[in-house]
Order: sequence, then C-alpha cells, then structure tokens
Amino acid sequence: MIKLENLSKKYKTKEKEIQVLNSENYQFENGKLYAIIGHSGSGKTTLLNILGTLIDFDSGKVIVDDVDFATMKEKDKAKFRNRKIGFVFQSYLLNPTLKAYENVIVPMYLNRDIKSKERKEKAIELLKKVKLEDRINHFPKELSGGEQQRVAIARALANNPEIILADEPTGNLDKESEEIIFKIFEDLKKEGKCLIIASHSDYIKAYADVVLSVTDGKLEVVR
Repeated sequence: MIKLENLSKKYKTKEKEIQVLNSENYQFENGKLYAIIGHSGSGKTTLLNILGTLIDFDSGKVIVDDVDFATMKEKDKAKFRNRKIGFVFQSYLLNPTLKAYENVIVPMYLNRDIKSKERKEKAIELLKKVKLEDRINHFPKELSGGEQQRVAIARALANNPEIILADEPTGNLDKESEEIIFKIFEDLKKEGKCLIIASHSDYIKAYADVVLSVTDGKLEVVR
C-alpha cells in the first residue's frame, strides 16, 4: 500500500514556477491496476518518479509499508527500488549486447537473496511468464517492439517487487502488442501486485480498476 499525504512538487524555470503536484492525498492498494492519464507535461511521469524514489518532492509524505520516503537515505532508497519496485519504460532500455534472459538477470545482481546459480533459471521462468520461452537466447535487435517490452516487463519482475510502475509502456507498440502487454499487467494484478501505469492510451481503461488524471497539479479520480 502506498500513501500520499499532502504531497507537493514544483519546478522552477527562468520564466515561471510550475506546480506539478499540489498537496495531494491518495492511497494506492495492492491487487489493483491504476491508470494515470493526462496530457504531456501534466505531471504523470513526475508522480511515477516520486513513487519510484527517483526524484525528491518538496513537501508532504510518501509512505510504503510504514516507511516514509523522506526519512530514507540514498543507499536505502536504492535497496528499496531494487527489492520493492519494478520499472517499465516506453523505450524498453534493454542492453543490446545481452540476450533476453541476460537482460532479465541484471537486477538480480544487486539482490543477495538470489543465488548466482539460480539467476538464469529464474530469468527463464519470467520470460515464460510473458510468453517468450522461444526468445530466451535472442538479442534485442532480433525481437519486435512488443517482444522487447515483454523482456522489459520480465526484467521488472526479476526481484518479485510488490509495485510495478510503468510510464507509457505501450506508446511505441501496435494494438495487438498493446493488448498482450495489458493482459500481462492484468495477470500481475491478480497476483496481488500494485500496478500504476501512466498512459495516453484509452485502451488501458478497460483493464484499470481506477482511472486517475493529473491536471493543474491535482490528482483526481476519473473512474
């Protein structure tokens, strides 16, 4: 469960000050898929980056498992990200020199709970989970965009995180690939994970339990 308490974030430019989030209160729960919609620059990515401990906020609190982000040291944030959060990005961010299973293994290197001899087996199981058992030894350049994104999702699941944060995960994909990705997310929700997905796609609404919008610094429930 993720709690936002009076969360605020603003950016300053030479011309003006932009209030991206303004004293927001909300609670994200496990076992639900949240869609965050809004125009470009509305604050969707900023919110995901705050939830992922990638950027700081100005005031308020973000609390996960009774831990307040504001009290965490950088090394604790890094460990939290590695163990608790899986990130999925629009541009996949796969290492082109690594095979599919090797890309999935990468986050495991920082997790001492996973033994070195178990990493490959676990990576293969995750690729099977996203229906890529026949692409295990393929390099990214040998995969379609949809397949690359599924490798990225498997990588996000490497350390069995409770929270999945996805920023425009289907923005570069065709409708068929988009549907496959959202069905994978739906299955992860059924496993009890909390999925928070920023997207321009109206298609995500069919899978979301809650649809939120970010407009003028306000986080509002649309449905």
